[in-house]
Amino acid sequence: MIKKSIIISFLIILSFSLNVFADDSDYVDIGMTFNNEESNNGVIYGESFYLIQDENLLETNADKIEFSLENGYRLQIGEAYSNYDDFVKAYADILKFDSPLSIGFDSDYKIYTSAFTSIEEANEYKGLLSDKTDLQLELVHINDKVCIDTENMDIIVDNDVVLKNNRLTFSYDGNKYRGDIKFYVYYGKISFINHLKVNDYLYGVVPREMDTDW
Repeated sequence: MIKKSIIISFLIILSFSLNVFADDSDYVDIGMTFNNEESNNGVIYGESFYLIQDENLLETNADKIEFSLENGYRLQIGEAYSNYDDFVKAYADILKFDSPLSIGFDSDYKIYTSAFTSIEEANEYKGLLSDKTDLQLELVHINDKVCIDTENMDIIVDNDVVLKNNRLTFSYDGNKYRGDIKFYVYYGKISFINHLKVNDYLYGVVPREMDTDW
């Protein structure tokens, strides 16, 4: 009986303390893999994934996401777009003279070419592309960022972007999890983070901390 009371007291304290470390009063970040080079790529399954960062949203229309660490060079075509409608229009216009395209997604929307392995290769393509457009062409070093492959396009994301889907759960590495996903990159290694509501976290932790006979 004493042991049971101690564990229940611990869980009550834990439920209050989680809010301190959460992004806000409703969410908590749980590190599933941390600073592990073996986690620099993987596959996530869900339903109609989409990305959110502050007020920005980006639909992927994909049920499977492959992620990997990217270090390379791309050309950014045009400006960074804070307005989604302006971005969509620019993307459609650029698609007429260059394909495939990739997207940079954070506080703005950016349009990138495919990846290059060297500056020389990127600059050579920049010369060819400059004959097709008057838009600004900027050489960008994609250094230790997560690339999401949706089968239709690549999306380069920053650390504070949240990956959601239209199911209650997502599947990763053979297991199902509630909530959403974040990626954080530290010194060339991806940390895979489960971003979920505190109550959803407690659904999982409480049964594992209490004996079923109680």
